[in-house]
Amino acid sequence: MEFNLNIDHLITIVKFVIPFLLGSLLFFTIIIAPTIFSTLDAKNSRSIIRNIFPKLYTWSIILSLINLIVVFSIFSVSLWSSLSFLILILYVISRQILMPKINILSDTNDKRRFRKYHSLSVTIFIIQVILLLIVYINV
Repeated sequence: MEFNLNIDHLITIVKFVIPFLLGSLLFFTIIIAPTIFSTLDAKNSRSIIRNIFPKLYTWSIILSLINLIVVFSIFSVSLWSSLSFLILILYVISRQILMPKINILSDTNDKRRFRKYHSLSVTIFIIQVILLLIVYINV
């Protein structure tokens, strides 16, 4: 049995993975996080968010890696594969560098630096959403 993906199959994968990733992120941002913060006290909210965020970023890294591999398979080195690579790297930076730093700043009650890093994290998130939409529209 031969497994052969043509360009139409690859584009279908991208057209599935990107909305799936965006939907996951937006569902968490719009539904899950606000519900957690509005129904639980600060200690329990922090605990759940700190448990979910690493998993959300790992999920995003996996889907972004799949997207990168498929986009690269279609276009090789191109603007779309470069943007897909940037999206992936930003998830890794957010998960491995920013998230632990934000947690430490929250624990030490360094509100000024916490806001700075959290704002950077949110900005990166918005950039990723925009880049995902750009890749989606152009693939």
